[in-house]
Amino acid sequence: MTSVAIADASCLIALHQITALDMSSLKNRVFRLSGKNYQSGSCVKTRFLTFQSIYVPPAVMQEIRTVRPRPDWVIVQPLQQPLSADVLRASLGAGESQVIGLAIELTLTKRDMVVILDDLPARRLAEGLGLFVLGTLGILMLAKRRGVISVLRPLLDLLRNHDFRIADNLYEQVLKGSGEW
Repeated sequence: MTSVAIADASCLIALHQITALDMSSLKNRVFRLSGKNYQSGSCVKTRFLTFQSIYVPPAVMQEIRTVRPRPDWVIVQPLQQPLSADVLRASLGAGESQVIGLAIELTLTKRDMVVILDDLPARRLAEGLGLFVLGTLGILMLAKRRGVISVLRPLLDLLRNHDFRIADNLYEQVLKGSGEW
């Protein structure tokens, strides 16, 4: 199935900082994704996706203004509706709030979507709203599985050196999941 991704700034900035991955290399490649759907308990759902477009709301575009040149595959998509009460109550940053708001809007027209968020409260809210969430580490794991990159450990270390917070247990879990532990 064809999918769109709606990305928050953290993933785009992190990957740009470590120059690990041009996300356009993920475009039009088929991935098998598994993730928790918190609305239905701990059940795992699997999707086969091809990223056709990566959307960012205006707040994220503002946050990634330092990423130059701006990738032509990033589509700025303004929200058409005000943010929902659930999103406003969560007190998230502008980027995370708009990503979730845009994802809610686009679920009405686009069936398969991945929301790329790293912030844990934002991820939990998005998952609670039934959205399929992936983070920067998930993108890197996908890239390794598809042969876009060969190893994760040096990239995770680079991310940490750029102040990207990765808990020790998550670091270990990602390396185990990618066969590098």
